[in-house]
Amino acid sequence: MIVKPTLLDHPKFLRLARKLGPDALHVLVRMWAHCETDQKGERWRGADPEYLEAVCRWSGDQGKAYNSLLDCEFIGTFEGGLVIRNWRKYNQTLVNSWDNGRSGGRPRKTHGKPTGNPRVSPSRGSGNPRVSGNGTSQNPPVTHGEPVAPPRREEKSREEGSREEYPQTPTSDAPKSSPRSDPIEGEVGWPTRDQWRAACEMLGMPEHVAQEEWLRQESKPAHERWARVSLDRLPMHAERVLGWWRQKGCPGPGGPGASDVKATPYNLRMQIDALAAEIPNHKGNPEGTWPPDVREMHYEDFVGKTRRLRELREQLASLGQ
Repeated sequence: MIVKPTLLDHPKFLRLARKLGPDALHVLVRMWAHCETDQKGERWRGADPEYLEAVCRWSGDQGKAYNSLLDCEFIGTFEGGLVIRNWRKYNQTLVNSWDNGRSGGRPRKTHGKPTGNPRVSPSRGSGNPRVSGNGTSQNPPVTHGEPVAPPRREEKSREEGSREEYPQTPTSDAPKSSPRSDPIEGEVGWPTRDQWRAACEMLGMPEHVAQEEWLRQESKPAHERWARVSLDRLPMHAERVLGWWRQKGCPGPGGPGASDVKATPYNLRMQIDALAAEIPNHKGNPEGTWPPDVREMHYEDFVGKTRRLRELREQLASLGQ
């Protein structure tokens, strides 16, 4: 990413600074840096104002950063997304390197192969001796001091040699691999928004909690986004997000925000399994006893989790499960 020193005195930046204050430079740099994430480029497909402000880490009024960037002509819109104006113009070298990578790298240098046999001049003392009139033989006159060696062909580089020795011929079943500008929706480990909403609705997660987690994941770099979360483990990730939200002040039934959480059988089973895994040797131990394999777990914490486990099982039994 190239940022010229004259940016701070540019009229467009001065207009943006009057609108956003000291955070104007941070907003611009984070927006431009996101263009290099996963070779996204200047066109962000499917981006909206909330996505842009999440990428820029904007913590002010909602929509203020987006409208300011749009008024100062730093961004534009097209059908289905946003475009970062003039980014490609100042980063053309980076874009060219991406294009070379998609086409298989830089074109190889080719050297002309020698054609025909090289001419060899006679060397000293070579050829048949010439006979003079008195019967003595003489060597022919010297035309060149040393024999002229044929031009030696330059050795191939390791890269050329490996390519010619092991040619890569793509088959019809295996498409050519090339870096893409943005992720393909529906891949394993990269859920779509509808798939994420379905997993959250199954647990009864409030809509604002699901939206906050979606924006947090989408604002991460490409190699960290939805890391280690495949589609079959998406409900488990949603359960962890729901647990984090409860720990921040919404701990479930009876606590703040308890009316927003649905007590579904699937939700109760997930809570029971997660809580049982945190209690060492919880089976067969009456309440108030100390399991032999507990070393670091606090006694009151053990008793509280055991009671909570019993309450969840009774609540599940009341639903006929």
